Amino acid sequence: MTASPHEDELLSLVTMGNPRLAAPSRPVEVDSIVTEAFQERLRRLARAMTDYEGIGIAAPQVGWCERFFTLLVEGTGEDGEPRLFLQHWINPEIVSVSQEQCWAWEGCLSVPGLRGWIRRPFAIAVRGYDSRGKLVSRELAGWPGRVFQHEFDHLDGLLFPYRVRDPRHLVMLEQLERRDEWPQGWPAPGARNTPQGEVLLDSPELGAAENSTTMKEAFPPPGAATPDATAPEAPIPEEELAGGEGFPALVTMGDPRLSRPSEPVEPGRIATQDFQERLGILRGMLDAHGANGVAAPQAGWFERHFVMRDPGGSGKLLHWINPEIVAVSGEQVWYWEGCLSLPGLKAYVGRSAAIAVRGLDERGEPISREFTGWEAHLFQHEFDHLDGVLFPYRVADPRHIVTAEELEQREGWPEDWPAPGARDTPIRTIRTPGGRDRGDGGDHRDRIQGER
Repeated sequence: MTASPHEDELLSLVTMGNPRLAAPSRPVEVDSIVTEAFQERLRRLARAMTDYEGIGIAAPQVGWCERFFTLLVEGTGEDGEPRLFLQHWINPEIVSVSQEQCWAWEGCLSVPGLRGWIRRPFAIAVRGYDSRGKLVSRELAGWPGRVFQHEFDHLDGLLFPYRVRDPRHLVMLEQLERRDEWPQGWPAPGARNTPQGEVLLDSPELGAAENSTTMKEAFPPPGAATPDATAPEAPIPEEELAGGEGFPALVTMGDPRLSRPSEPVEPGRIATQDFQERLGILRGMLDAHGANGVAAPQAGWFERHFVMRDPGGSGKLLHWINPEIVAVSGEQVWYWEGCLSLPGLKAYVGRSAAIAVRGLDERGEPISREFTGWEAHLFQHEFDHLDGVLFPYRVADPRHIVTAEELEQREGWPEDWPAPGARDTPIRTIRTPGGRDRGDGGDHRDRIQGER
């Protein structure tokens, strides 16, 4: 039999933010399972799983919106030795689930660089068709049951970030690999000591909460302390300095220190050489990374100050020390946000359209400003870092979080994906002298309301 000319082509992965991943898939015609065309699809899907080093992969992840997936399960070979077996599930169903729940760390080929601490049923009864078109039934528990449920979710347009109970349960992979440094109980009881690929049985001590309808509702109000994030601040080790630049390594999502409120700066420190050197390092980090703003906690300094580019386009860098938001408008505006502490991720976030702010500048002098549109967004984003809040904690719907790769291809999205206006909202940057991005171009100052 001659192989299809397409069979040797590696399938491209569809990543979070692509609307096809969020749509329920259609059933496979059972009579088509044994056809050569469908068998080729199964072989290509299995190859993609292997080449991308996954333990499971669903058809929607390669752009096929059909109800089938492939996974690896542990078993015993004829020689009595443990080995991995390939399973194809076509038109699968979850017939029943156990009342007993469990927790585990999950990742996904379609969500690169991110991991989540997810709660699911410990055991499930399932049925579906195998690669020969035969109806089969099985009971799966523990990790195999977890993998099945994860892949099954793809067929209903669900990704693991949509399942988190608390947005702090989302961490960057690099942070998960350093979890030995985490305090006990971060980001949830049992999470630190549960290896990847294993499950932790649920118990009252784990404090399992009911699912929240949105990630925004799951997060406590800004400024609320994080009881488990109590690791003491320590000097930055030399090995963590960025190669050749002399800048601190960026603190990324999942580091417990990034989720705790920062301490005010003593005004008398501002003029000291040590503090001025810190301000210079923040400026250097901002320029080195081509960012619009950098907050002290991102450099490992848990004190209340940040630097941002002047929204007026002057090219000046503005330092805000012990900033306060004293008044906000009742109206919101929405923009795409990114963050150096969340590489590869973007989100569509709504914030106050206009704010009045005050604080101290790099000389320790009082300053106050009013910002609107994108300018207000940028200030609020950096201000959030000082309260231990990251932009994914602010999303109204987890589908508003997308990979940077998908955002760059948004011209192919449906008009209202992932929210009305999102596709056509430009990605805002603050330009150096000679040009300026005015955000939404509106002036919302007359709508600033009340003391905050």
